[in-house]
Amino acid sequence: MSENDEDKKDQTPNLGLVIALSLSFGSGLGTLFGLLFDQFALGVALGPGIGLSLGMIWWTLWQKKRADQEDSSR
Repeated sequence: MSENDEDKKDQTPNLGLVIALSLSFGSGLGTLFGLLFDQFALGVALGPGIGLSLGMIWWTLWQKKRADQEDSSR
């Protein structure tokens, strides 16, 4: 395995980091859209859920892609 391949493995995002970032961005965007559409409570309530859902989808796809690359390199 080359040094570049080892560096790529270390770049896999940590699940805790993905959760924290997706909740933060979801909360911010939910607040923004809540203010824009005059439905603040709805935006604050739905923003983190939507952000977390998108973060988990992204993380799952990242893990699947990484597993496929490992399988193809064997």
